[in-house]
Amino acid sequence: MRWMTLLGRSFVICVCAVGLFAGCSDDAATESADVDVPDWVSEDNAPGAADAPDSQLALRLKPGERFPLRKVIEREVVQTPYGAAPQTHRLRIELTLGMTVQEVRDGRTKFQVRYDRVRYNHQMPDEVIEYDSANAPQQLPLTIQAWHAMVGDGFNFWIGKDNQIAEVEGFREFIDRCLSVVPEEHRQEVLLSIESSSGENGVSDFVDNAIGLLPYGEEKQPGETWERDRHIGRPVPMHLHSVYTLKELTADKAVVRIDGEITPSTTIVETRNTDVPRVRMTVRQGNSWGTCTLYRSTGLPQHSQVEHEVLMTVHMSGGETFDQRVRGVTTLEAFPAQSTGQPMVLGADPNDAAAR
Repeated sequence: MRWMTLLGRSFVICVCAVGLFAGCSDDAATESADVDVPDWVSEDNAPGAADAPDSQLALRLKPGERFPLRKVIEREVVQTPYGAAPQTHRLRIELTLGMTVQEVRDGRTKFQVRYDRVRYNHQMPDEVIEYDSANAPQQLPLTIQAWHAMVGDGFNFWIGKDNQIAEVEGFREFIDRCLSVVPEEHRQEVLLSIESSSGENGVSDFVDNAIGLLPYGEEKQPGETWERDRHIGRPVPMHLHSVYTLKELTADKAVVRIDGEITPSTTIVETRNTDVPRVRMTVRQGNSWGTCTLYRSTGLPQHSQVEHEVLMTVHMSGGETFDQRVRGVTTLEAFPAQSTGQPMVLGADPNDAAAR
Protein backbone atom coordinates (compact mmCIF):
# COMPACT_ATOMS: atom_id res chain seq x y z
CA MET A 1 0.00 0.00 0.00
CA ARG A 2 1.35 3.39 -0.97
CA TRP A 3 0.42 5.04 2.34
CA MET A 4 2.43 2.47 4.27
CA THR A 5 5.39 2.56 1.87
CA LEU A 6 5.63 6.34 1.86
CA LEU A 7 5.15 6.88 5.54
CA GLY A 8 7.55 4.15 6.51
CA ARG A 9 7.61 1.58 9.28
CA SER A 10 9.54 3.91 11.57
CA PHE A 11 6.50 6.15 12.04
CA VAL A 12 4.40 3.20 13.26
CA ILE A 13 7.18 2.14 15.62
CA CYS A 14 7.46 5.61 17.12
CA VAL A 15 3.74 5.93 17.76
CA CYS A 16 3.51 2.36 19.01
CA ALA A 17 6.34 2.97 21.46
CA VAL A 18 4.96 6.17 22.92
CA GLY A 19 4.98 5.98 26.72
CA LEU A 20 1.92 8.14 27.29
CA PHE A 21 1.01 7.08 30.79
CA ALA A 22 2.38 5.25 33.80
CA GLY A 23 0.48 4.52 36.97
CA CYS A 24 0.05 2.01 39.75
CA SER A 25 -2.18 -0.96 40.59
CA ASP A 26 -2.88 -3.23 43.52
CA ASP A 27 -2.98 -6.19 41.13
CA ALA A 28 0.67 -7.14 41.61
CA ALA A 29 0.11 -10.88 41.50
CA THR A 30 -0.94 -10.79 37.84
CA GLU A 31 2.42 -9.40 36.67
CA SER A 32 5.00 -10.46 39.25
CA ALA A 33 5.29 -14.21 38.73
CA ASP A 34 8.10 -14.06 36.15
CA VAL A 35 9.95 -11.00 37.39
CA ASP A 36 13.75 -11.33 37.55
CA VAL A 37 14.94 -9.53 40.67
CA PRO A 38 17.98 -9.77 42.94
CA ASP A 39 18.13 -12.58 45.49
CA TRP A 40 18.13 -10.06 48.33
CA VAL A 41 14.60 -8.94 47.41
CA SER A 42 12.03 -10.85 49.44
CA GLU A 43 8.64 -10.33 51.03
CA ASP A 44 10.41 -10.01 54.38
CA ASN A 45 11.91 -6.74 53.14
CA ALA A 46 8.53 -5.21 52.28
CA PRO A 47 7.61 -2.21 54.45
CA GLY A 48 4.84 -2.89 56.95
CA ALA A 49 2.62 -1.01 59.31
CA ALA A 50 5.30 -0.94 62.00
CA ASP A 51 7.56 1.09 59.72
CA ALA A 52 4.90 3.46 58.38
CA PRO A 53 5.07 7.14 59.32
CA ASP A 54 2.10 8.95 60.84
CA SER A 55 2.31 11.96 58.51
CA GLN A 56 1.19 12.19 54.90
CA LEU A 57 2.77 10.20 52.09
CA ALA A 58 6.25 11.45 51.17
CA LEU A 59 9.49 10.21 49.67
CA ARG A 60 11.53 8.72 52.55
CA LEU A 61 14.83 7.31 51.33
CA LYS A 62 18.42 7.52 52.56
CA PRO A 63 21.72 7.77 50.65
CA GLY A 64 22.97 4.35 49.67
CA GLU A 65 19.54 2.73 49.41
CA ARG A 66 18.79 1.03 46.10
CA PHE A 67 15.89 -0.79 44.55
CA PRO A 68 15.09 -2.52 41.26
CA LEU A 69 12.45 -0.94 39.07
CA ARG A 70 10.55 -2.89 36.42
CA LYS A 71 8.61 -1.13 33.67
CA VAL A 72 6.59 -2.96 31.02
CA ILE A 73 5.18 -1.07 28.04
CA GLU A 74 2.60 -2.88 25.90
CA ARG A 75 1.10 -1.20 22.83
CA GLU A 76 -1.21 -2.19 20.02
CA VAL A 77 -1.55 0.11 17.02
CA VAL A 78 -4.26 -0.56 14.45
CA GLN A 79 -4.02 1.49 11.24
CA THR A 80 -7.02 1.49 8.91
CA PRO A 81 -6.58 3.13 5.50
CA TYR A 82 -9.86 3.97 3.81
CA GLY A 83 -10.93 1.20 1.48
CA ALA A 84 -8.35 -1.31 2.76
CA ALA A 85 -7.99 -3.87 5.53
CA PRO A 86 -6.55 -2.71 8.88
CA GLN A 87 -2.95 -3.45 9.82
CA THR A 88 -1.97 -4.26 13.40
CA HIS A 89 1.36 -3.67 15.12
CA ARG A 90 2.06 -4.92 18.65
CA LEU A 91 4.99 -3.86 20.79
CA ARG A 92 6.15 -5.03 24.22
CA ILE A 93 9.19 -3.54 25.96
CA GLU A 94 10.27 -4.71 29.41
CA LEU A 95 12.92 -2.65 31.18
CA THR A 96 14.71 -3.62 34.40
CA LEU A 97 16.53 -0.73 36.04
CA GLY A 98 18.66 -0.29 39.11
CA MET A 99 17.83 2.86 41.10
CA THR A 100 20.32 4.07 43.73
CA VAL A 101 19.83 7.01 46.10
CA GLN A 102 23.08 8.93 45.73
CA GLU A 103 22.39 11.99 47.84
CA VAL A 104 19.73 13.64 50.00
CA ARG A 105 20.28 17.36 50.54
CA ASP A 106 18.06 20.33 51.40
CA GLY A 107 14.92 18.26 50.85
CA ARG A 108 16.10 17.07 47.43
CA THR A 109 16.92 13.45 46.53
CA LYS A 110 19.39 12.44 43.82
CA PHE A 111 18.87 9.10 42.03
CA GLN A 112 21.24 7.18 39.80
CA VAL A 113 19.49 5.18 37.06
CA ARG A 114 21.20 2.20 35.42
CA TYR A 115 19.52 0.00 32.81
CA ASP A 116 20.19 -3.65 33.58
CA ARG A 117 18.08 -5.60 31.11
CA VAL A 118 15.91 -4.93 28.04
CA ARG A 119 13.39 -7.30 26.50
CA TYR A 120 11.83 -6.22 23.21
CA ASN A 121 9.12 -7.83 21.08
CA HIS A 122 7.63 -6.10 18.02
CA GLN A 123 5.03 -7.94 15.95
CA MET A 124 4.32 -6.44 12.51
CA PRO A 125 2.20 -7.80 9.66
CA ASP A 126 5.30 -8.97 7.77
CA GLU A 127 7.94 -9.34 10.49
CA VAL A 128 8.53 -10.18 14.16
CA ILE A 129 11.51 -8.76 16.05
CA GLU A 130 12.47 -10.33 19.38
CA TYR A 131 15.38 -9.34 21.61
CA ASP A 132 16.64 -10.06 25.13
CA SER A 133 19.79 -8.28 26.26
CA ALA A 134 20.59 -11.27 28.49
CA ASN A 135 20.87 -13.45 25.37
CA ALA A 136 21.59 -11.02 22.54
CA PRO A 137 22.63 -12.20 19.05
CA GLN A 138 25.79 -10.85 17.44
CA GLN A 139 23.84 -9.26 14.58
CA LEU A 140 21.22 -6.82 15.83
CA PRO A 141 18.38 -5.23 13.81
CA LEU A 142 18.61 -1.48 13.40
CA THR A 143 15.69 -0.85 15.76
CA ILE A 144 17.46 -2.80 18.53
CA GLN A 145 20.98 -1.40 18.40
CA ALA A 146 20.35 1.63 20.63
CA TRP A 147 18.40 -0.48 23.15
CA HIS A 148 21.34 -2.87 23.36
CA ALA A 149 23.75 0.02 23.99
CA MET A 150 21.52 1.19 26.85
CA VAL A 151 22.29 -1.84 29.05
CA GLY A 152 24.81 -0.99 31.77
CA ASP A 153 24.47 2.74 31.11
CA GLY A 154 22.22 5.45 32.52
CA PHE A 155 21.96 8.94 33.99
CA ASN A 156 21.02 10.81 37.19
CA PHE A 157 18.07 12.95 38.25
CA TRP A 158 17.03 15.03 41.26
CA ILE A 159 13.59 15.07 42.88
CA GLY A 160 12.72 18.31 44.68
CA LYS A 161 10.86 19.00 47.91
CA ASP A 162 7.55 18.83 46.03
CA ASN A 163 8.33 15.26 44.85
CA GLN A 164 8.67 16.40 41.23
CA ILE A 165 11.71 16.27 38.95
CA ALA A 166 13.95 19.25 39.70
CA GLU A 167 16.95 18.43 37.49
CA VAL A 168 18.23 15.71 35.14
CA GLU A 169 21.98 15.10 34.81
CA GLY A 170 23.75 13.36 31.94
CA PHE A 171 20.64 12.39 30.00
CA ARG A 172 21.68 13.94 26.70
CA GLU A 173 25.11 12.30 26.98
CA PHE A 174 23.41 8.98 27.74
CA ILE A 175 21.22 9.25 24.63
CA ASP A 176 24.22 10.24 22.49
CA ARG A 177 26.11 7.14 23.66
CA CYS A 178 23.15 4.92 22.80
CA LEU A 179 22.72 6.51 19.37
CA SER A 180 26.42 6.36 18.52
CA VAL A 181 25.96 2.75 17.35
CA VAL A 182 23.10 3.70 14.98
CA PRO A 183 23.74 4.99 11.44
CA GLU A 184 23.32 8.77 11.43
CA GLU A 185 20.47 8.80 8.90
CA HIS A 186 18.34 6.67 11.25
CA ARG A 187 19.12 8.31 14.57
CA GLN A 188 16.11 10.65 14.71
CA GLU A 189 13.53 7.88 14.36
CA VAL A 190 15.35 5.72 16.93
CA LEU A 191 15.63 8.71 19.26
CA LEU A 192 11.84 9.16 19.30
CA SER A 193 11.33 5.55 20.30
CA ILE A 194 13.86 5.69 23.14
CA GLU A 195 12.74 9.05 24.53
CA SER A 196 9.07 8.13 24.61
CA SER A 197 9.54 4.68 26.10
CA SER A 198 12.47 4.70 28.47
CA GLY A 199 14.29 7.98 28.59
CA GLU A 200 13.69 11.27 30.34
CA ASN A 201 9.97 11.11 29.53
CA GLY A 202 9.81 7.64 31.05
CA VAL A 203 11.46 8.87 34.22
CA SER A 204 9.00 11.77 34.26
CA ASP A 205 6.15 9.24 34.09
CA PHE A 206 7.60 7.39 37.05
CA VAL A 207 7.91 10.54 39.13
CA ASP A 208 4.67 12.27 38.11
CA ASN A 209 2.42 9.26 38.53
CA ALA A 210 4.20 7.41 41.33
CA ILE A 211 6.54 9.31 43.65
CA GLY A 212 4.77 12.61 43.10
CA LEU A 213 1.30 11.17 42.84
CA LEU A 214 -0.30 12.76 45.91
CA PRO A 215 -0.53 16.56 46.03
CA TYR A 216 2.38 18.10 47.93
CA GLY A 217 1.55 19.79 51.22
CA GLU A 218 -2.10 18.72 51.27
CA GLU A 219 -3.82 16.16 53.46
CA LYS A 220 -6.23 13.91 51.57
CA GLN A 221 -8.80 11.48 52.91
CA PRO A 222 -10.24 8.42 51.12
CA GLY A 223 -12.83 9.53 48.59
CA GLU A 224 -11.27 12.95 47.95
CA THR A 225 -9.99 13.93 44.51
CA TRP A 226 -7.47 16.31 42.96
CA GLU A 227 -6.49 17.20 39.40
CA ARG A 228 -3.34 17.70 37.37
CA ASP A 229 -2.61 18.78 33.79
CA ARG A 230 0.33 17.55 31.76
CA HIS A 231 1.66 18.30 28.29
CA ILE A 232 3.08 15.36 26.31
CA GLY A 233 5.53 16.62 23.71
CA ARG A 234 6.61 13.53 21.73
CA PRO A 235 6.04 11.93 19.36
CA VAL A 236 2.63 13.59 19.01
CA PRO A 237 1.90 16.66 21.19
CA MET A 238 -1.07 16.06 23.50
CA HIS A 239 -2.62 17.65 26.57
CA LEU A 240 -3.62 15.23 29.34
CA HIS A 241 -5.99 16.19 32.15
CA SER A 242 -5.95 13.67 35.03
CA VAL A 243 -8.26 13.25 38.01
CA TYR A 244 -6.89 11.32 41.00
CA THR A 245 -9.05 9.72 43.70
CA LEU A 246 -7.64 8.44 46.98
CA LYS A 247 -9.37 5.07 47.29
CA GLU A 248 -7.61 3.68 50.36
CA LEU A 249 -5.18 4.98 53.00
CA THR A 250 -3.81 2.64 55.66
CA ALA A 251 -0.72 2.58 57.86
CA ASP A 252 1.33 0.81 55.21
CA LYS A 253 -0.10 1.76 51.81
CA ALA A 254 -2.04 4.30 49.76
CA VAL A 255 -4.20 3.34 46.77
CA VAL A 256 -5.01 5.99 44.16
CA ARG A 257 -7.38 5.76 41.19
CA ILE A 258 -6.25 7.56 38.02
CA ASP A 259 -8.61 8.78 35.27
CA GLY A 260 -7.34 10.89 32.38
CA GLU A 261 -8.75 12.57 29.30
CA ILE A 262 -6.82 13.86 26.28
CA THR A 263 -7.88 17.12 24.65
CA PRO A 264 -8.43 16.82 20.85
CA SER A 265 -5.66 18.52 18.88
CA THR A 266 -3.97 18.69 15.48
CA THR A 267 -0.25 18.93 14.79
CA ILE A 268 2.18 18.65 11.87
CA VAL A 269 4.79 15.88 12.18
CA GLU A 270 7.96 16.21 10.11
CA THR A 271 9.29 13.02 8.47
CA ARG A 272 12.55 12.10 6.75
CA ASN A 273 10.75 10.79 3.68
CA THR A 274 11.19 13.14 0.70
CA ASP A 275 7.94 11.89 -0.88
CA VAL A 276 5.98 12.68 2.28
CA PRO A 277 7.95 15.39 4.12
CA ARG A 278 5.22 15.94 6.70
CA VAL A 279 1.96 14.49 7.90
CA ARG A 280 -0.92 16.05 9.82
CA MET A 281 -1.93 14.16 12.97
CA THR A 282 -5.35 14.79 14.48
CA VAL A 283 -6.02 13.41 17.94
CA ARG A 284 -9.77 12.87 18.01
CA GLN A 285 -10.08 11.59 21.57
CA GLY A 286 -8.19 9.69 24.23
CA ASN A 287 -8.61 8.34 27.74
CA SER A 288 -6.55 6.65 30.45
CA TRP A 289 -7.54 4.72 33.55
CA GLY A 290 -5.82 2.70 36.26
CA THR A 291 -4.77 2.53 39.91
CA CYS A 292 -1.59 3.03 41.89
CA THR A 293 -0.51 1.43 45.19
CA LEU A 294 2.37 3.03 47.09
CA TYR A 295 4.35 2.07 50.19
CA ARG A 296 3.76 4.76 52.83
CA SER A 297 7.08 4.09 54.56
CA THR A 298 9.16 4.96 51.46
CA GLY A 299 6.79 6.69 49.03
CA LEU A 300 7.74 4.17 46.31
CA PRO A 301 5.13 2.43 44.15
CA GLN A 302 4.39 -1.18 45.05
CA HIS A 303 2.68 -1.71 41.71
CA SER A 304 1.36 0.53 38.96
CA GLN A 305 -0.87 -0.23 36.01
CA VAL A 306 -2.56 2.26 33.70
CA GLU A 307 -4.36 1.55 30.43
CA HIS A 308 -5.01 4.02 27.66
CA GLU A 309 -6.68 4.38 24.29
CA VAL A 310 -6.08 7.15 21.76
CA LEU A 311 -7.97 7.61 18.47
CA MET A 312 -6.17 9.58 15.73
CA THR A 313 -6.47 10.41 12.04
CA VAL A 314 -3.36 10.75 9.85
CA HIS A 315 -3.49 13.06 6.83
CA MET A 316 -0.60 12.63 4.39
CA SER A 317 0.56 15.38 2.06
CA GLY A 318 -0.29 13.24 -0.98
CA GLY A 319 -3.95 13.17 0.02
CA GLU A 320 -4.09 9.73 1.66
CA THR A 321 -5.87 9.58 5.01
CA PHE A 322 -6.15 6.75 7.50
CA ASP A 323 -7.32 6.22 11.06
CA GLN A 324 -5.11 4.99 13.86
CA ARG A 325 -6.10 3.51 17.20
CA VAL A 326 -3.48 3.15 19.92
CA ARG A 327 -4.23 0.95 22.92
CA GLY A 328 -1.77 0.13 25.65
CA VAL A 329 -0.95 -0.83 29.20
CA THR A 330 2.00 0.49 31.22
CA THR A 331 2.99 -1.52 34.29
CA LEU A 332 5.48 -0.31 36.88
CA GLU A 333 6.90 -2.04 39.96
CA ALA A 334 9.49 -0.81 42.44
CA PHE A 335 10.80 -3.43 44.83
CA PRO A 336 11.70 -2.71 48.48
CA ALA A 337 14.76 -0.53 49.05
CA GLN A 338 17.96 -2.19 50.25
CA SER A 339 21.09 -0.60 51.71
CA THR A 340 24.29 -1.02 49.73
CA GLY A 341 26.71 -3.66 50.88
CA GLN A 342 25.60 -6.56 48.68
CA PRO A 343 26.03 -6.65 44.91
CA MET A 344 22.88 -5.80 42.97
CA VAL A 345 22.15 -8.54 40.44
CA LEU A 346 19.25 -7.27 38.37
CA GLY A 347 17.69 -9.44 35.70
CA ALA A 348 19.53 -12.54 36.93
CA ASP A 349 18.08 -16.01 36.58
CA PRO A 350 16.99 -17.00 40.12
CA ASN A 351 18.04 -20.58 39.32
CA ASP A 352 21.55 -19.53 38.37
CA ALA A 353 23.79 -20.14 41.39
CA ALA A 354 26.43 -17.85 39.94
CA ALA A 355 24.06 -14.93 40.29
CA ARG A 356 23.67 -15.47 44.02
